[in-house]
Amino acid sequence: MKGSLIVVGFFALGLLAGRSGCMPTWLMEGDISLHAVHKMKYRFNYEGHRFEIDVYPFSDERAIMRAAMPKDKDEIAIPPEVKILREVTNDPAYRNSQLAKMQRL
Repeated sequence: MKGSLIVVGFFALGLLAGRSGCMPTWLMEGDISLHAVHKMKYRFNYEGHRFEIDVYPFSDERAIMRAAMPKDKDEIAIPPEVKILREVTNDPAYRNSQLAKMQRL
């Protein structure tokens, strides 16, 4: 119940700020065509390295895995249960803003 009161409080505060012209400009510049990006995040360690896997409700077969890469190494051990389909680090299609538009992997 406490969380609901906080949300209502922010909503009321937002209404008052909007009517008085005190709304931050960055808030008004948001892209309302984007969907919220919902995901389940799993974090684990494997052979001394930190991994994160993001699972999205709009994809039953794919997820995005991030690994903390040490600066002095080009490769790290990947758990045998994980199948890497491709490297998407620099692919703009896998940024959160793009996932919010397309809702697919």
